Amino acid sequence: MILPIIFSLARTTLSDAERQLFTRSQPAGFILFQRNCENPTQVKQLTDALRECINQKDIPILIDQEGGRVTRLQPPHWWVAPSASSYLQETNDLREAAHRAKIDAKHIAQDLRNIGINVNCSPVLDCPIPEADLVIGTRAYSNSPLEIITMAKAVIEGFQEEGVIPVIKHIPGHGRALVDIVILVKIETRSSWL
Repeated sequence: MILPIIFSLARTTLSDAERQLFTRSQPAGFILFQRNCENPTQVKQLTDALRECINQKDIPILIDQEGGRVTRLQPPHWWVAPSASSYLQETNDLREAAHRAKIDAKHIAQDLRNIGINVNCSPVLDCPIPEADLVIGTRAYSNSPLEIITMAKAVIEGFQEEGVIPVIKHIPGHGRALVDIVILVKIETRSSWL
């Protein structure tokens, strides 16, 4: 039975306990964070190990590689795309900005695919309002819904053309939140639970 849950892991390699948990629970996928990513060879070995431990070649392996300040894959091993807001700041031409964003999305997707990651949690579709918390900030393409839609569509197409599934976020809209609150939940697993 596949659990409708996506797991992360603690380090750059699978521990024996994680391998046993993942093999028993058969999750719906995995998500990697910066703590899991040192260099391309290591990440590819990790994604291969994740797929092997649950015996599924097409399991979703996710990451947040938006560009700007939300990038889990860092230099010097990976190129970092500009922040979402920078595209329309560099040009007043929406079509040109969208074209640049699509090219950058294709580049990100190629990097991801080469290391076994097939889902990117991007693009951000937040439409910030003036009194909102600054948590989204430069992660938003614009504060114009039409511009956001145009930019996001181009980014989605770029990812898809390179074989990476995009995940749009945040719905209903982190960019409209007046306060940003993070709630951390620790779940302790017991062997009898699975």
